[in-house]
Amino acid sequence: NNINMPPGYYRWEMTAQNPPTRKQDPSLWTFGTYLAASDYPTTPVLDKELQAVGFRIDNMMRDARLTALTQVQRAATNRNDRPGKSNQLIFQFSLNIRPLANQILIL
Repeated sequence: NNINMPPGYYRWEMTAQNPPTRKQDPSLWTFGTYLAASDYPTTPVLDKELQAVGFRIDNMMRDARLTALTQVQRAATNRNDRPGKSNQLIFQFSLNIRPLANQILIL
């Protein structure tokens, strides 16, 4: 497209909530940069979209968020928020119950 987004640091927010009931079928999540996110999906796409397969939801999670990073942490984790570039995102969350054993946790 011919709409340019000037280079720089951008902040984004994603509003989400747990579904009211369990979801046994995974859905498809679409991430992208749009001219007017409030007009999605009819708004022009500014950067290549990414689609990721969702997952089954059995129980509600107590808390989840993207971790805020310092500039030193951003550099150490190769964080790169420029359009079209690979990026490293760090998520944090709280489980409803403590795992029974010290083992690899599969979410």
